[in-house]
Amino acid sequence: MKRELSSSQAAALTHGRHMKLARRVALTLVVLYMVATALLIFMTATAKGSIPIRVSVACDSALWERSLLRAYREVGTREATGRNDGVRVGQYLRSVGLGEGFPYCLAGHYYSFLETVSGLALTSRDIPILRTASTQACFDRALRTGTQEPLGSPRRGDIIIWKLGEQYLGHAERIWDAQDRNYGWIQTVAFNVSVDRQGSQRDGGGVALKLRNWRHPLVRMFFRGVISRSMGIT
Repeated sequence: MKRELSSSQAAALTHGRHMKLARRVALTLVVLYMVATALLIFMTATAKGSIPIRVSVACDSALWERSLLRAYREVGTREATGRNDGVRVGQYLRSVGLGEGFPYCLAGHYYSFLETVSGLALTSRDIPILRTASTQACFDRALRTGTQEPLGSPRRGDIIIWKLGEQYLGHAERIWDAQDRNYGWIQTVAFNVSVDRQGSQRDGGGVALKLRNWRHPLVRMFFRGVISRSMGIT
């Protein structure tokens, strides 16, 4: 004999079916979002003639690692008035021949290399990146002097470069920890960014550790590539 369901049991069964359907729809939307994002990155990069690549440059291994540690020590630095200014920010910018007021996302990393060379009996000529505040000029110079390789997965110490649309502008950060490379998550040492979750990720007010996903655009910027140390150099 078939048993009739009470109204409460029928309602619970219907609710369970709806919840199961909702979970399936949510999962489908997440998958579609990931596919659409990956396609967007590919189409954007292709349209601009720039599939993300790795460029390897010659650099002393101790200089490469210790300069990263030096950059890490700058985490927590804040601008004086939020206008790319302050004693420390001024030092970053002077290392590339500029005064306060200019973007310093790359200058901070050049400063870290410069502060490291003297302790290793090296000179500024041993610094593997261009003396500039321009992220795009730095990457272009690496393309001319370094070795292009398939991107693979970003590694600790890599300098990651983003580009802002068709403009000769962008952003640079250095990978502190490639913690979950299979899913694209990396932790970076970032200069000239918001030190909080909110605010500009390209022209913020200090130096911070940031969690990024290199598989996704950074706001309106696409991932151009990374500058790495040539593994054959000791």
